[in-house]
Amino acid sequence: MTTVAGLVFGGASVVTVQVVVDGTASYGAPRPDIPATFPNAPLNVSFTYSLDTGANILNVPVTDSSGNLAIFANRSVTISK
Repeated sequence: MTTVAGLVFGGASVVTVQVVVDGTASYGAPRPDIPATFPNAPLNVSFTYSLDTGANILNVPVTDSSGNLAIFANRSVTISK
């Protein structure tokens, strides 16, 4: 098993981050380095997800507080033991 992680922020507050393989990511972990680089970004913008080994295609849909949905391009990943 491995962890998929990243950060998401935009003009409106992020409500959900999903890692589409077989579950939902945990969103809202603090990343103090992000507001230092992007002054208007909130602190709690990172997400994590545990991914099993094998070949997978990941997609990360994100919904903000205005109801906007962003769907990022699929990514092929292979996790080996």
